[in-house]
Amino acid sequence: MDGTATQHSIPAHSLAPGRNYQCQLTFSKTVDTDTASYAGVTAAAIFASVTHFELTTTGNPIVPSLEVVGFSNGMGTADLTDFGSSGQTARFYRAIEGFSNQGQGGSN
Repeated sequence: MDGTATQHSIPAHSLAPGRNYQCQLTFSKTVDTDTASYAGVTAAAIFASVTHFELTTTGNPIVPSLEVVGFSNGMGTADLTDFGSSGQTARFYRAIEGFSNQGQGGSN
């Protein structure tokens, strides 16, 4: 997108419904470069403009549901599969105060 653009279309189904996105749009222009002062190094003078904005999508958000798919080794370990968003499996280990996430995804 060039610096004179006033709009941009986001392809359908690129964003999840019912979500807030924190966005940043940056335009920059290189006004000068120097390749002679230091061997193998390019220096540049750049002007930039940054705009921060929030984008909110319409529709009902996809709410993941968790299903216990198995226990292992009798030590309070549970594998949970996140159906509805990532489809990833996270492993949670039982701690004295409750469950703490020791794997990928999920929260305490």
